[in-house]
Amino acid sequence: AEAQTAAHLIGYLDYDGNGVTGIEAACDEFLSAHGREVEVSATLNALQQVIPGLESEVRMSEDAGAGVVLTIDKGIQQCVETIGGEMLEKGAIVVLNPYSGQIKAAASFPAYSPLHLEEAVADAENSPMINRAFLPYSVGSTFKVVTAAAALETLGSEYCLTREYECVGYIDVLDQRFHCHDRAGHGKLDLFGAVKESCNPWFIGLGLETGGEALLRKTVQFGFGEEIRLADGITVQGGSIPAASDLINPAAVANLSFGQGNLSASPVQIARMMAAVVNGGELVAPTLVVGTTLDGESIDVLPRPVGEKVMEESTARQLQLLLSYAVMADDSSGALPETVTAGSKTATAQTGRFDELEEGWFAGFFPAEDPRYVVVVLAENEGFGNSTAAPVFAAVADGIAALGK
Repeated sequence: AEAQTAAHLIGYLDYDGNGVTGIEAACDEFLSAHGREVEVSATLNALQQVIPGLESEVRMSEDAGAGVVLTIDKGIQQCVETIGGEMLEKGAIVVLNPYSGQIKAAASFPAYSPLHLEEAVADAENSPMINRAFLPYSVGSTFKVVTAAAALETLGSEYCLTREYECVGYIDVLDQRFHCHDRAGHGKLDLFGAVKESCNPWFIGLGLETGGEALLRKTVQFGFGEEIRLADGITVQGGSIPAASDLINPAAVANLSFGQGNLSASPVQIARMMAAVVNGGELVAPTLVVGTTLDGESIDVLPRPVGEKVMEESTARQLQLLLSYAVMADDSSGALPETVTAGSKTATAQTGRFDELEEGWFAGFFPAEDPRYVVVVLAENEGFGNSTAAPVFAAVADGIAALGK
């Protein structure tokens, strides 16, 4: 099947030329008004058939430069689609500029071709036409970024950085036992070690000390649970967050502390969360459309939505150090790019479904010391983010660096 770049974002037309999904639907009125008109003239015989050997004349209208200008970088988008197509069966990759909020690439896998919609519609098992980058999933340990932010600002950075806890492979909260992914336990850890090892009991203890109220407040501040409007007519689903009444139960606070329970978010939202770590604590408003052009040169730029401050700059800087250490101090990390430094958080999120499938996540930024991009990878139903999603992140980081972007 022929590949169209950014098919999920651009969308497709119906038989009458009307936009059905994506930008084609959201900007249908503008695109219809400014599309090129094509006129074909041919010489016919008495039976109204084209006379062979005589060339037809094709005339196109002048306003061919008009269109909608996207934030997408074509080179980065194609890089992401190539890597994801090879390394992900189902999932999504989002590349975000953490300072402007512009989405530089967003791809969903498996891909589909607008020229072969019948095939895509018939593939019920893989559902290639849904845009997984915009759908909510269980987020797992990527959420520990929010837990750490809430703790640093509620309990204080000195306490959090000197707090030590011995992981024995589980933690009991009232009558409920929560296991660590390392059943043998990680032993004694500080915050840097807890982030690097992604130790669940460590973060559960931290979350309980922080308190459900402070944790939920930070969750809301980071934009979890709210729909994200990328452009007129294009939104990203908001996902779910627990109710304040749920968090009276310590077990619910424990679940939220390491990103489980009633919590879901889209890859775009996770990218937005990670961007706040990189840019000094601002929750940027992700955008997909720069504006419109009538001549292909000058752009009528849409106003940029204003972001909100969601944590202190010192908190963001501390988180950036923690996440950079998690990648750079681990030689065995599948997330370590070959050509650039990086910071990240991996996750394996339980879906809660009967089939016990898990989502593999990887959310990171690069270069570690002066980040230019945030990259989020979702490996749907593949679990073990460090082995499924992390290598995709590394390949994307190296790929973008090779482009000189």
